[in-house]
Amino acid sequence: MTFGNKLLQLRKNRKMSQDTLAEKLNVSRQAVSKWELDETLPDTDNLIKIADLFFVSVEYLVNVDVYDVKRTNEFRLQNIDKFDAVNFLAAVSSAFVSSIALIYYARIGCLQFEGYKDVERFMSIYWEERYYEVINEIVIVFFLIIVITVSLLIAIKIYKKYR
Repeated sequence: MTFGNKLLQLRKNRKMSQDTLAEKLNVSRQAVSKWELDETLPDTDNLIKIADLFFVSVEYLVNVDVYDVKRTNEFRLQNIDKFDAVNFLAAVSSAFVSSIALIYYARIGCLQFEGYKDVERFMSIYWEERYYEVINEIVIVFFLIIVITVSLLIAIKIYKKYR
């Protein structure tokens, strides 16, 4: 398998266009096209960037006799950005802690309603006596929902990046 075939396969596996790859490598789309058609080869710097981008070795890219990509997962795990790992753990932790806080607030709200048969009467008393506290609780619940949502979206985005 030639360099061009390997590059084309790696690019298509990542669902990346030639334009996107060219932008990431700071080269023209025509250069990427020539590489994939085996008309030219990239310089050493671009070769290293390509290997890092697709989590493969330079040897795999340039050596025609290397056919398997068994080491791809090893390179992927070795090349995980430390900041992404920390951000992923922070996002998951934030979602978990916020979920616990949301459950806690929901449970407190449910406990306050227990024992009241006349909901309208309870709500009028509850609302009049605790107007600002109720507003605070509502704001906190919405804030927790937003934190959980954003944290999970960040975690999913980072997870997909290294999948």
